[in-house]
Amino acid sequence: MSAVGRVAVVVLALVALVALPGCGDAADTPGPAQEKPRELVYMSRNTLWAVPEDVAIYDDGAVAYRQLLHTKISMKVRRTRLSPTALARLRELIAHTRLAGADLPGAAQPRNGFRYLLRLDGRSISTVDGRLAPGVRPLIRRLGRLEDRMLLRGE
Repeated sequence: MSAVGRVAVVVLALVALVALPGCGDAADTPGPAQEKPRELVYMSRNTLWAVPEDVAIYDDGAVAYRQLLHTKISMKVRRTRLSPTALARLRELIAHTRLAGADLPGAAQPRNGFRYLLRLDGRSISTVDGRLAPGVRPLIRRLGRLEDRMLLRGE
């Protein structure tokens, strides 16, 4: 075998050695540690004249916020993470949230208020400012403050 042939064999052997250790490794297969985080809560809000926006918070504390401007081709998602303390407070707030009687899909939206879509535990409600049921008001207010902060961060 020529010197070039030997070099080619060595190079191929090195490539194989580098590639093989990752093949079939447990880290490459989806498992509990690699599952997508579960959505804890989602809220969308919109005024009569403004750009709709939404926020989703996941069980690992990840937060995803975006404005849903219809004239943009792609929507930039702003991301952050809640601190463990903030996540624990949010979980407690969610535990005390009651959706019963809060769904008002046909309610008139106030002139300077928001219409909300709130999704929690696989259930959704639609409501408006001025008609927020006591069971959802604290959570909607908390999520609204979070959306305000994410909006101020800018693009």
